[in-house]
Amino acid sequence: MGAVFFAICALPQVIKAVKTKSTKDLSYFYIYFSIFGNIFSAIYIFYTNYSNGFWQYPQYFNYGIALSLIIILLYVKTKYDNQTREDEEMNEKIIEEKQYDYEPDTVAEALNWLNKQFELGGKIIEEKVEENV
Repeated sequence: MGAVFFAICALPQVIKAVKTKSTKDLSYFYIYFSIFGNIFSAIYIFYTNYSNGFWQYPQYFNYGIALSLIIILLYVKTKYDNQTREDEEMNEKIIEEKQYDYEPDTVAEALNWLNKQFELGGKIIEEKVEENV
């Protein structure tokens, strides 16, 4: 049972990362240390099993599944971090191209302006609202 729980302990993180499409709070060090820890532990288990002739198959399951999940997590983190970086660059470009000197006279005009900004590029609204608050 221990091997099963250790094998799938990264599964909730993989599921959450894929659902939210965000891995900004996930450390590369955690991923790399997990990968190396699983590889070195698997090598040690294999060596000791080979030396004494007693094969612990649940351990192979543990390290194989855990290593697979951590590699998936590394792929997802790399993909989403690059995507976030590209989105931020696009938003910066949009901000540089637009002038934000507009001051609406009514709430309706302000909402119209915010809707137009939302169509132009997602995160600009949050940045402008934070500046004006």
